[in-house]
Formats: sequence, structure tokens, C-alpha cells
Amino acid sequence: MSLINQMLQDLDQRQAGEVQRALPNEVRSLPPSRRSSILPWVIAGGSIALTTAAIYFYLPLATQGGAAPVAVAVVSPPGIPTGEPAVAPSAGGGVPIEAPVPAPAAAEPMPLRLSDVLSMPHPRQSSVPQENRSVPLAKESPAVAPVPVAVPQAVPAKAASGVAASVASKGDTRDGPVHIEKTPLQATPQERAESEYRRGAALLAQGQLKSGMDALRSCLKVDGTHAAARQLLLKALLEQRSYDEARELLSEAVQLQPGRYQWAMTLARLQIEKGDAAGAWQSLQASMGAGANNADYQGLAGNVLQRLGNGKDAAEHYRAALRLSPNDGRWWIGLGLALESQGNGAEARTAFQTARASGSLTPEMAAFVEQRLR
Repeated sequence: MSLINQMLQDLDQRQAGEVQRALPNEVRSLPPSRRSSILPWVIAGGSIALTTAAIYFYLPLATQGGAAPVAVAVVSPPGIPTGEPAVAPSAGGGVPIEAPVPAPAAAEPMPLRLSDVLSMPHPRQSSVPQENRSVPLAKESPAVAPVPVAVPQAVPAKAASGVAASVASKGDTRDGPVHIEKTPLQATPQERAESEYRRGAALLAQGQLKSGMDALRSCLKVDGTHAAARQLLLKALLEQRSYDEARELLSEAVQLQPGRYQWAMTLARLQIEKGDAAGAWQSLQASMGAGANNADYQGLAGNVLQRLGNGKDAAEHYRAALRLSPNDGRWWIGLGLALESQGNGAEARTAFQTARASGSLTPEMAAFVEQRLR
């Protein structure tokens, strides 16, 4: 009531007659009273109490909810020093009640008129306890941006089982770091031999004969059945006229691969040139089964046996060659010579005539046949 009396006195002093006439007759101003010196202390104490209560109840919610404090602008009515909290008179009088908190958007206090004070609605008694009304509700707190939380992606079942299996197979690794041993893949003998063969072939193509032949020899030491490397090395040896090494190379080939009768035929020819007919026959016998259906092989065997003086067996091999290649004049000449050695002149002459009629003879061979037929 003291605040209203103060305002009425101010209006009376300013001769606000119109406002006084609008009021009921019962409303009159009281005589000026001396302002008590205790009121500022009461207001200051109440302000401190309200501030302490707000800090006590607001700080725990602010720390838990993560919401920033809201600045509240308090409107100070005229007559109250700035900086002190404004209170509104209650119906009972004398008991200060907290003034309603204006919207945060109000930056400057607005002057409060007497008509506004009189028309101010009476504050309702809230069911919320007095000490909690100054605490802002959680839903009224400003929105706080959610903190992104990194959620680990789900590990696929197969990957998880694979990791678990690998850990289980290696044992518990909590006692120390995991040691991974890397074992380089060892090349097989065939792979090493193929690598040496390619290197030797490249060196021979570049004209480096010695280095190329050494690479081919290394290939055959690793894999003696490498036919391409042996053939290429044999060709290089024959070009260099290294016949002894060529014979050794072919003899090894016949022992390792008797099914390749070509090696035996080449070795037998080299042995015949050297004058070793017995060795030639031995070489041919090693691959006789593989070369039984080859006319050249059978004709060469007949030639070697005729050199050894075995005309009968030689004639048999010539006949085997002619069965495979009947128009080859060489084998008809060989058969005629084998028959002559046995004393069969008539059959030998028939063989020479067939050789001349074949038309496959070289000039030297044709001259030889004409001499036999005279």
C-alpha cells in the first residue's frame, strides 16, 4: 500500500484532478508519511535472497541440461532505485511478491503508469512451490544443438567370425605383440629352369654366345628334361663345331628321355661320322620302341647294321622303312646293297631298278645306281 500512497500523493501534488475524479470517493491519499529507513534494507535483503535461491536451483539444472542461462530484464517502477528488484504489492499488503518477468526481448525498462498498476491482474496462487517458481522449466530452456555421437558400424558376421577365428588360431595376444612371419615363395625347379632358358635365348639372340650357352647349361642342370633348352644348346654347339660336347649332350638326353628318338638319331649320325658304328647302334637300340614307326629311323638302323656287317638284319630294317615310305629311293638302294652282301644279286638288281624309277634320287645317288646296274 505504501507504493500506491506514494503515487497518489504525487498525483495530488501535480493537481491531477481528472484522474482523482475518475477514482471512487473512498479512495483518498493518506497524509504524507515519513519513509522508513528499513525499507531499502528489506529490499536489498530480498534481492539477495532471490538471487541466492535462483543460483541454488538454477545452476544444477543448467549443468545437467546443458542449457545456457537466460538473461532476465527486471522493470523498475518509478521511485525505486535502479539495480533493486521490483516487487508488486499483494492483496494482503506488506508482503512483497515477485514481479512478473518480462520477455527477454525487452532491452530497456518501460515507465509504469498508475492505471497500469491498478489494472494489473491479481497474481494467482500457483501449485508449484514458491521456491521453484523462479526456476525455469526444462522445456522453456533454449534449444541446445545435439552433440554428434560416433556410433561404430556393425561388423559383418563373416568378417567378425574370420577375425575371431584368426585370433583363436594364434592364441591369446594379450601377453605381447603379434609376430607375423613372412615366408617367401620358393620357385619350383621347373620355374627356375624356364627362367634360365629365357635368359639364355635372349642372350643368344643378342649375339652373346658364351653367356647364352652358360644360361642354357644352367637350365639343364636344374631340369634335364627341358627339351627346348637342350635343342637350342645343341644347335649352338654344332655351329661352334663342338662335336664332343654335342655328343655328350645327346647321350644324356637319350638316357633321360628315350622316347624322344630324334635325339638318338642325331647322336647315331654324330657317332657314325666319328667312326663309332657300334656306339651308334647302341644309341638307336635305346629308342627303338619309340622310332619303330618312323621310316628314317628304320632306314638309319639298317645303314648302321650294314656298316657292322650284319646284312640280314639290315635288309629287314630297310624293308620296314620301305613299308612306311615305299617311294623313298634311299631305302631301295640300301636294300639292294644288303641283298648283294648276302649273295642275292637278282633281288639286289630289282631293288636298284626300283630306286632309279622312284625319281627321288640325287644326281650322285642316281650315278651310283647306274654303276650298279651295268
